[in-house]
Amino acid sequence: TLMLFGQYNIDSIHLYCDQIKTPLIINKNIFEINIESNATLFIDNTKKIGFDQAIIELSKCNFKNFGENLLPNRFNSGDKHTWCYFEIKNNTKDTLPYLLTGNIHNDSLWVISEKGSKGYKVNSDNFKLNNADIRISSFNKFYNYLTPFSNQKILLKQSRPIYDSSSLLPTISAYHQYESNYIGNKDILIHFYFFVFSFLCGILSILIIHFIYFRNKVIFYYCLYIMSVMFITWRNFEW
Repeated sequence: TLMLFGQYNIDSIHLYCDQIKTPLIINKNIFEINIESNATLFIDNTKKIGFDQAIIELSKCNFKNFGENLLPNRFNSGDKHTWCYFEIKNNTKDTLPYLLTGNIHNDSLWVISEKGSKGYKVNSDNFKLNNADIRISSFNKFYNYLTPFSNQKILLKQSRPIYDSSSLLPTISAYHQYESNYIGNKDILIHFYFFVFSFLCGILSILIIHFIYFRNKVIFYYCLYIMSVMFITWRNFEW
């Protein structure tokens, strides 16, 4: 199906724009895959370009291959908007939910498929994992899905200061794989923080005994310091 935006056919762009990359093939096992080799960029020096104009710039082959020299430096990056375009593809018979993660909170994002285009703002609060009765923060995360044997073209507009790949390009993960890794990492963190908190409890107990016995003001300050560290550790443990 051909998708027309004004007089521009976005599917035909791939035929004559050499810099447009091949689609990123996703499957149910991918986790935080870097899209750098599949993305092209356009720097908007006016900060006035919208979706329709960005499609026109894309059709004119004005999106360029990624390179650090293409990005503005840290001193003038706030004066520009950065547009990122890439395509993802599902070659399986299964519907594949996916997550984009990275420095993308409050960015504008358009998903272009056979059904047309739909715009999003990356700013939802949280979402629930399928196999766990917990919610995780949606900060810097965008959830969507690919139907069987389909593809999506994604146009991302980043308005914040951008000057390197780590602050620009999101990574992509299969939703269930992200869920599995998240739960596994969370279990590791729980055990780690529990060990640290228990260790600090032991240190605090020893210091309190020494303070009661010696009445030394310095030991009292050490107790306050350990208690502050314990508070921070406990909050991380809750998270």
